[in-house]
Amino acid sequence: MRKHCISDSGQSEYFFEIQPSENNAVFRYRYLGQDVSYQTTQVAVIGDLVTGEARFEDAASGEVRGRPVTFSYNWATEVFDDGFANFQCTTLQDASLLKLPKASGIDGQQPQ
Repeated sequence: MRKHCISDSGQSEYFFEIQPSENNAVFRYRYLGQDVSYQTTQVAVIGDLVTGEARFEDAASGEVRGRPVTFSYNWATEVFDDGFANFQCTTLQDASLLKLPKASGIDGQQPQ
C-alpha cells in the first residue's frame, strides 16, 4: 500500500509504503526544506489501524540524524498520525516519490 499524506496545515507531507505482512515500511518526509527518509523497525496491524516506529535512514537536505517516528495509519479513514500532526492520505501513484533525490555534485549541490 502506497500513500501520499498531507498535514492539516499543508506544510508537511509523507510519502510511504507499508507492507504489514512483511513487517516493513519506508517513509519519506518533507517539511520546510527538510527531505528525510525513514525505515521501520516494527509494524503491527490491529483491526483498521497500522502502527509502528520508523528510524532515520538518510536525508537529501543535509540532516545526519533524526528523531524516531512513532506512527499510526487508519485504513478506514485514511488518516496518518506521526505523533505531532494528522495527515489526510490518498493513494500514491508515482512510486519514485518514495525515494530521496540523488545528489549529483559536491555537498548535494547540482554541478554548474
